[in-house]
Amino acid sequence: MQLALRHSVHPIAGCHGVFHTDTCFSGIPSLSNCKMGQLNVNDTNFTKFYPMRRKGEAADTLIASIQDIGIPSGLHIDNAKKLTMGRMAEIIKELWITPSQAEPYSPWQVRAELSIREVKNAVRHAMMHSRAPKQLWDYCTIYQCEIRSLTAHPHYSLNGGTPYEIVTGRTPDISEYLDFGWYDDLWYFDQEADFPNDARKLGKWMGVAHCLGQVLCYYILNDQARVIVRSSMPTISKDEYNDPAIKAQICKLNQLIQECIGKVDLADIPQELQDEYDSYEPMELESCKVDIVVLGEEVYDNLISAEVMLPVDGILVPARVTGCKRDSDGCPMGNPNVNPILDARVYEVTFPDGHVSKYAANVITEKMYQQVDSKENTHMYFQEITDHRSDKTKPQNANSKTTKGWYMQAL
Repeated sequence: MQLALRHSVHPIAGCHGVFHTDTCFSGIPSLSNCKMGQLNVNDTNFTKFYPMRRKGEAADTLIASIQDIGIPSGLHIDNAKKLTMGRMAEIIKELWITPSQAEPYSPWQVRAELSIREVKNAVRHAMMHSRAPKQLWDYCTIYQCEIRSLTAHPHYSLNGGTPYEIVTGRTPDISEYLDFGWYDDLWYFDQEADFPNDARKLGKWMGVAHCLGQVLCYYILNDQARVIVRSSMPTISKDEYNDPAIKAQICKLNQLIQECIGKVDLADIPQELQDEYDSYEPMELESCKVDIVVLGEEVYDNLISAEVMLPVDGILVPARVTGCKRDSDGCPMGNPNVNPILDARVYEVTFPDGHVSKYAANVITEKMYQQVDSKENTHMYFQEITDHRSDKTKPQNANSKTTKGWYMQAL
């Protein structure tokens, strides 16, 4: 019998014990007033999601993850202060978890960013297909992450197994997920029903309740839009689905749930959490709204992608400006100035052989001005003439000398 306790805590060794974590946000609060959640994932796509009411609960989600699957050997995070300081840092240090961080402005270095996108797609499809209220996004996200962890992906390190089996070492039991899907209609028994009223009532399936009751225990949404936990739940048969009376009860249940949940007033939601597209789905705050103040200077920098001839060992070599040089804190190096001669910003320049060098903005600007004339025409430099050919065109005057019809191949 499954007791209301989590599994024993044990360390997760090996490369599969390194987890990536990141915070995703929702445009509207859920039934439990959660506006965000913490997603943990490792290299085998074992995914766990924990809803949160505020960012300070990130440390509590780490403890919950440890109680569920064990102590990770490493934790890879971004530069969010809530994940690198305070109680989170104390837990990581106390449990000897090896921390690592991604570079500034490098979201592709955090595996959780990609997993959030994939989970978002799954949540979007499930919510639209079932026509579930948007306030149930947290339960749907938990369910989709559990399905993802119990599915055998075509991943080389899985060797035909599932992420759950690789991480926990136990064969997964999918019995809890066979009878119902997300937001399916079902029967449950209401022990508080007055006699002689029917104790059997309609509800919506919301997911597996792992830490409550016995085996095959589920979360159910009743007609009052309250999430309850029950284990004795017969499915609705095909004959019952075809019964007009049952169809009317299902339509009435959907109507009561919508009326009880109601509509959320967007004015009560912080501006940074509002979104006009798919507001119920978890999403990355930084991926849906671009900060022009931070990215504008480099995105619209005239020197980026500029081609210039720069001296290398006394020889002018073509090069391309690929980006602005940043320090360890992610801030641009050097002070900008409207006067090109006084512009001290530092840029990274890539040469044809692949090596990258640092050049000041005033040096790059000076070389660019040297390569144009008064009419702003660019001068091209030939390294050498390698070959020539002729199209056999003969001049009208046999005694005249001309280059008409001759072509050169140069480097």
